[in-house]
Amino acid sequence: MNTTASLDRWLTAFGVLLILCAWTAIYLNLWIIWILPGMILAATLALVRYDFYYYLLFALIPFSVEVIFPNGLGTDLPTEPVMILLSGIFVLVILQDPRVLKQPFFRHPITWLIGCHLFWIVLTSVTSQHEITSLKYMLAKSWYILAFYAFTGLLFSVSSWKKTIRWLGLALLAAVAWVMIRHAAAGFAFNRINNVVVPFFRNHVNYGSLVCLSIPLVAGLAWLTPRGWKRTFWILGTLFLVTAMYLSYTRATYVALMVGIGGGLVLYLKQVKSVLIIGCIVAVAAIGWLLDQNHYLEYAPDYDKTVTYYEFESLLDATAKGQDISTMERVYRWVAGMHMIKERPVFGFGPGNFYNFYKSYTVSSFRTYVSDNPEKSGIHSYYLMTAVEQGIPGALIFLFICFYFLVLSERTFHRLQERETRTIVLVNAVMIIHILTILILNDMVETDKVGPFFFFGLAVLAAVDVHTQREAK
Repeated sequence: MNTTASLDRWLTAFGVLLILCAWTAIYLNLWIIWILPGMILAATLALVRYDFYYYLLFALIPFSVEVIFPNGLGTDLPTEPVMILLSGIFVLVILQDPRVLKQPFFRHPITWLIGCHLFWIVLTSVTSQHEITSLKYMLAKSWYILAFYAFTGLLFSVSSWKKTIRWLGLALLAAVAWVMIRHAAAGFAFNRINNVVVPFFRNHVNYGSLVCLSIPLVAGLAWLTPRGWKRTFWILGTLFLVTAMYLSYTRATYVALMVGIGGGLVLYLKQVKSVLIIGCIVAVAAIGWLLDQNHYLEYAPDYDKTVTYYEFESLLDATAKGQDISTMERVYRWVAGMHMIKERPVFGFGPGNFYNFYKSYTVSSFRTYVSDNPEKSGIHSYYLMTAVEQGIPGALIFLFICFYFLVLSERTFHRLQERETRTIVLVNAVMIIHILTILILNDMVETDKVGPFFFFGLAVLAAVDVHTQREAK
């Protein structure tokens, strides 16, 4: 009775505030006053139920829009403001109770590795060739880590994981349905895919990547949902996402899906370390051979034959022949990147600075029709970009995080007996493998369609590892 009366009083007060703001806005002709009640309500909710914003953030990711301001600064709306809000809330939580940082999650090896990663970003921002660009990069990285790594560790449980994927899954299925309807009207044409994914996705690669990395998560949710119409819904949702990924015409995601399935099998068979060792040997040997006596120059494209293709089958054929413009433009930038690493191998050029400096390091024989790069895109390989911008130590830190994650995923999966947590660890590992594969040909950890899930995946594994070790004791 008292609770109901108290609620009535609060609702009455909010209603009065709403009316007063409305009249004031009309009288002063200041529309911004209209949003004051909403801001107060949002602030109250942030203090009382901040987990709501965490789940909301995942639901907003498929619908976020990239906005570039006249001064050149860019942001993702509405996701980036919510990330900043969650980062602020996390800081307030720590200030209110510093003991939170003594929780095992915040002392986990993955947390320490991310701390090293962030420390090196700060250091290379100080030594950066363009400090302002690096500062913006460092700030954005900070709230990605706080919102998706720290908050996931703070809230994690099996039920919270399911709730997160439900919010994400429902929003993503709605966004994908919207894209598919528009694409169907265009006859599912390859040359129209970039048009139909806007404004929620920059291009078909962003769209296909988000769909690809979400497939194992939605499939895992379906597996953990009791039999009935809800499980059927998520199974059909998984199949729908696979279809959408195929129709995104994103070659990297096709490879990532297959590598993810193979990676899951490798994890199940306890062969992660063997595969990583073999992979490192092959990668080092290949890079060494390309650099030895400048063998890479043999792969310079034919400028007149390296063009844009408007049929997907022609694109695949051109890719195999080294005549696809997007692939060869990547090579053009990779060659520049290798020269940049040679110039500044320790601290790099500073986070976010590849575009600002790469053109003076290019090799003209690799130039293509799109090498002017008016859209100011990056190097299109996150591993190489990290080495260019943060030096070889920065790249090694990032690789060590990835390798440690894969090894720990295998160890944790085989240590667990409980079905739900085993499933979460497995699909989480497959999701990260999808991302790591996509990053070979793209630099997307700083985009809100991929980056959040990288840190979310790291946090999920660390949280499961901590919780299960605690239960074992």
